Amino acid sequence: MYEDFLAKWKTMDFSAWNEMDVREEFIAPLLIFLGYGKGTIHEVIREKNLTLKNAFSRVGRKRVQIDYIPTIRLKSFWIIEAKPGNKKEMDMGDFLQAHLYAIHPEIQARFIVLINGWEIRIYDALTATEWEDTLYVFNQKSDENEFVKIIDVLGSKKMLRF
Repeated sequence: MYEDFLAKWKTMDFSAWNEMDVREEFIAPLLIFLGYGKGTIHEVIREKNLTLKNAFSRVGRKRVQIDYIPTIRLKSFWIIEAKPGNKKEMDMGDFLQAHLYAIHPEIQARFIVLINGWEIRIYDALTATEWEDTLYVFNQKSDENEFVKIIDVLGSKKMLRF
């Protein structure tokens, strides 16, 4: 099954994609592929709004919105921060934004996933402090053996071990 998803991903051009395009056309199918969906024990919370307080506040922001929180039995194990595909490279600012969301007291997610279509970056929110501190980085050139690691780390049937 992952072979079809991977084959399609290898042909996609995200150059003109905004964040919503990446969310709807790439991330939503990826979540289904990984076994998450509305109305199941593997629920997906979309666009969760949080208030930032004191230590969590960023200059000029009092509220934030998390793009996706895949859950198992309503426990947040990981978050996804979507980025537009028209910017091919993500950066440290994207990581810091997602890290802030993951460690928020209402979320406390173990994993951070950054996705812009071109690339999927997975971080451990408990140990990552730098851009290079990834657990895994996948892109359109990743082979099937590498891509299977996404299932091993993020798949709904595997996540309970954390």
